[in-house]
Amino acid sequence: MKKIVLLLTAVICYISCKKEENSQKEYVEDAIIAEYAIPLGFCKDFLVKDGEIYTLYSNSRFGDSESPLSIKKINKKGEVTILSRIDNLFYSDMGMELSPQKDSIYLVTNPPTSVGRKVYALPFNSNREKEYTTPSEMLTNIRQLDENKYILVGNRQSRLLLFDAKTKSCTYIAGRAPIRGGIKDGKGNEASFHRIDKIVIINKVIYVVDTDKNLRKIVYDAASDSYNVTTLIANSPQDLRDIFSDEDNNLLVLSDKVYKFDPTNNTLLQYFIDDTKEEITAEGRTLTTNLLKVKLSQPNSYTQISWSSVNRIFIDKNNLYIDNTVHFFKFSNYKKIFVK
Repeated sequence: MKKIVLLLTAVICYISCKKEENSQKEYVEDAIIAEYAIPLGFCKDFLVKDGEIYTLYSNSRFGDSESPLSIKKINKKGEVTILSRIDNLFYSDMGMELSPQKDSIYLVTNPPTSVGRKVYALPFNSNREKEYTTPSEMLTNIRQLDENKYILVGNRQSRLLLFDAKTKSCTYIAGRAPIRGGIKDGKGNEASFHRIDKIVIINKVIYVVDTDKNLRKIVYDAASDSYNVTTLIANSPQDLRDIFSDEDNNLLVLSDKVYKFDPTNNTLLQYFIDDTKEEITAEGRTLTTNLLKVKLSQPNSYTQISWSSVNRIFIDKNNLYIDNTVHFFKFSNYKKIFVK
């Protein structure tokens, strides 16, 4: 009898181990291969130049004096170097963009001092920055409109400004001082924003996410020499967490999933695959499986991507870059991996 019990125990252990082995094998086989996955920390913003990444990075979400910010460069092999430290200069909301000559990084930020009311240029070949004077305005983001002109988000994220890198001048183009209550469409300062969270520019058309829930478009009208603001999606049931474009100039939206904006009827169509799937077991329980498992460089080391934890996505040609606070990922041939 004792031999039978021992034999049954051995059989059960073997079956259990085999199941675990098969499960691990399936997990490995299903894993996505990233070109690199780097544990960076808090990435405030990033840009791509000639296949290399420049990030605004901090050990702290708020970039306090004990966790100073720095610009880190990630080369094509995924190797990280610190280019410059920016002590006591940049804090919570900030943005970066390339200069017209692509020899400097433009930086903006919003601390409640005069520091936050300028556009800074940090040359690649120097650790010293020079500043460009702007109106007395706290700035939170910057995106390039054309060769020498940039759109700035200012005045507590309620106004858009046009910055001319040649003349070093700034003009208000849309929005007004922060107001309570709803948002309003219209021309120039007739329009109002509550809080501009994200911005992307596609073929000189400006798109912003206003207060997490509203997708809005800003277009220049030559006849009236003004910028018209219209709301494309109002009060989205899901937070609109980022907006970006692909190589075909489609407007893409990161929310609970990744969507493509359909301009024919102002709707969002799912574009990337789901990050999870749910199945009902024989016992009636819901089993959730993560579909975006990513193999890391260390042996037998993996992580997962959840769209709800991603902060920012950027597409450069056929490459996809994802920041989710824990890791910074690069995927080549992204459509084969992520597009439905």
